[in-house]
Amino acid sequence: MDENAIGTQVIGASIRVHEGLGPGLLESVYETALAYELEEAGLSVKRQVPVPIVYRRTGSQARHRPLRKPTA
Repeated sequence: MDENAIGTQVIGASIRVHEGLGPGLLESVYETALAYELEEAGLSVKRQVPVPIVYRRTGSQARHRPLRKPTA
């Protein structure tokens, strides 16, 4: 499968998630739903993978970490 075909599947899955869930939910909900849609389409999915970045000659590993509310 080429990049255009993969891109078409990703966009289609994203639209299905948006139509199914609507706006206003936490990012983690959309992430879970999108991973499900992509796996159902036969694509391999990895979530929250560290991404190497370089900013002004300093290298690091960037990784999204969901904000957690403190428990009271």
